[in-house]
Amino acid sequence: MTEQQTTEEVQADIKIWNSREELWAAEKAVREKVGALALQRTLEMGLPSAIDLVKALNHLGPATARVYDAELTRLDGAFQDELPQFVACAYAAYWYAAWDGACWFELSIISGTILDNDYTRSHTTPKGYLAHNGGGGNVMLNVSLDEQKALFSAMLRTTHAPRLKALLEGDEERLMGNLLSAASCYFFHEANSMTVRGTPLTEIMDAVCEAHDLRVQADSFDAWNNAYDCAREDPDLQSDLRRAQARAGALAKLSADPKQRDKALVRECWQAWQAKPESYPSQAAFARDMLTKCAHLVNTRTVEDWCREWGKTAALS
Repeated sequence: MTEQQTTEEVQADIKIWNSREELWAAEKAVREKVGALALQRTLEMGLPSAIDLVKALNHLGPATARVYDAELTRLDGAFQDELPQFVACAYAAYWYAAWDGACWFELSIISGTILDNDYTRSHTTPKGYLAHNGGGGNVMLNVSLDEQKALFSAMLRTTHAPRLKALLEGDEERLMGNLLSAASCYFFHEANSMTVRGTPLTEIMDAVCEAHDLRVQADSFDAWNNAYDCAREDPDLQSDLRRAQARAGALAKLSADPKQRDKALVRECWQAWQAKPESYPSQAAFARDMLTKCAHLVNTRTVEDWCREWGKTAALS
């Protein structure tokens, strides 16, 4: 295998990789549109206002963390009344951002809201539960990142869900972990205080679950899920994805054919020449230079024919 062939293969691999990257970027853009549309439809259905938190998760990054922190501050003090909606929002947000088909029931286990419970348990108000257990009004919203991760890690160990430990790794996973741990903080706080009194963990979680109307959480998540399914079928979004897939496929096909790769390179050079006409004194000079750049071109006439073809197309557009 010659050095020239090796270089060409590397260039082909790079182009194929770039086409895949473009497809993935397009799919991500489509997913973001789907998420935004699903959120819009969810809100139109009149679900709890706390689900607005999901809006920030359409674009993960530092800005998201700032919005999230601000929303937590807003909820401080009213957190007891909004807890079921907030937890539902956390599930919906994580489910959308993870995009890996993770079982939401396992996610609910990890946040400690249900263990061996179902949604038919009797409803007791959070304030009533807190009063029954001696106050305990601190919901630990303002804990540091390290403290949140420590709490979340404890919940992971307690609930025997080691495969979800990945939530603590990486930027996006850390953000999702923080989101879930914020909901978990309250439950862990209650569990810790009851554990001191020797109460078994299952009884602790049963008591916490009975303190909140988890049916609100389930209904909110189901509604988000249904709204997403509707949004995913939106014709415009499907068209966007099909176009992205077709373009990526075409780029991959070009990359696999050395002659087509040469033509693509010549076209790029021709476009650059059109932008800077002083680069070549004539079309013949341009064609001669292309022969030195492309291993599979054998004469200048081919290049000149391509140039005339592209020139006509450009004139018509």
